[in-house]
Amino acid sequence: MLKGLMDFFTPSLATIKALGFDDYFDAVVCSGALGIKKPDSRIFEHAASELSVAVDSCCYIGDHYINDYQGARECGMQAFWLEGFQSLPEGQSRPEFTINRLEDLCQHL
Repeated sequence: MLKGLMDFFTPSLATIKALGFDDYFDAVVCSGALGIKKPDSRIFEHAASELSVAVDSCCYIGDHYINDYQGARECGMQAFWLEGFQSLPEGQSRPEFTINRLEDLCQHL
C-alpha cells in the first residue's frame, strides 16, 4: 500500500523531512508550495499523480470536513473523516466513513 502525506504549509515540508516523517510516506505534498489549497480538486489529483495511481483508487483521511473529507470525495477519492479535531459544519450530513483514531481505519480497508 502506498502512503502519501498532504500538508497545508510550505515550511512544514522542511519540518516533515527534519523529523524523518517523509521516510514513512511514498509522497509528501505541501499545498503551500504548489499554491493550491484544499478543497481544490487539483491538490488531490496532484497527490494521486505523485503516487502514480488513479484518483478513484485513493483513500484520503482528514480531520476537516470541508477541506479534507468533502474535497477528497468531490475529487473521486474514498474519504474518511477523522473525528474529534473539527466540528461537523452546521447543516452537513454525517460522513459515510468516520473514524476516531487512525487505528480504526484498518477495519474499513
